[in-house]
Amino acid sequence: IAIVTGGPGAVFWMWVIAFIGTATGFVESTLAQIYKIPRGHGLFHGGPAYYIQNALGQPAVAKLFAVLISVTFGLIYVSVQANTIALSMQKAFGIDTWVMGAVLAILSGAVIFGGIQRVANFSTLLVPVMAGILIAAIIIVLHIDQVPAMFALILHDAFSPQAAVGGGIGTAILTGIRRGLFSNEAGEGSIPNAAATANVTHPVKQGLVQAFGVYVDTWIVCSATAFIVLLTGQYTIGGDTTGIALAQ
Repeated sequence: IAIVTGGPGAVFWMWVIAFIGTATGFVESTLAQIYKIPRGHGLFHGGPAYYIQNALGQPAVAKLFAVLISVTFGLIYVSVQANTIALSMQKAFGIDTWVMGAVLAILSGAVIFGGIQRVANFSTLLVPVMAGILIAAIIIVLHIDQVPAMFALILHDAFSPQAAVGGGIGTAILTGIRRGLFSNEAGEGSIPNAAATANVTHPVKQGLVQAFGVYVDTWIVCSATAFIVLLTGQYTIGGDTTGIALAQ
């Protein structure tokens, strides 16, 4: 979506916002650890609502945040990802979207109701596959002679976007920032809710984990998808923006 909306240069601005996002990611996850609340049996809960209330002394804002983040997780994040998966399966195998939606609901429920430990264990298995790094690596090797030109295109278009990008450099920057933040969630206040549940010996350790996670998410995972799209040349600026269909 970043490439077809803001051109190849948007990838560069995704990298930039990830670099900046490591700072916000570090701070919010460290704070989540400092202000987390024990819930017994070695478990914790916490997040921005807790440090907004206890550190900033603004309980009304904390409650508002808790409501907004619940709506965001429950409706926005989940609906976007479920839609992406359903469209992907429909395009690849002809499975109706409602069937895939039902399957996702059942499988997600089986994981979620197993508690935070099952979520963590399942994510450990799923994320390396989800990232698609192996597929990207194969495509990069097959097109290794085009890699220098690809990086040159990204850097050139970051400051001199193609005419097809409406709004020029402003669109490239804004698109890169939006897509980058959507992928790594740095500073959004969503990650700290999970960070608070970790059992670490020092709050900063969890902050460093999240800072590194921002790099992995955008510089590696998102770049892998971007390289697939750019190296195979199967994109048109202003064209199909469904994302997953283009990647497939």
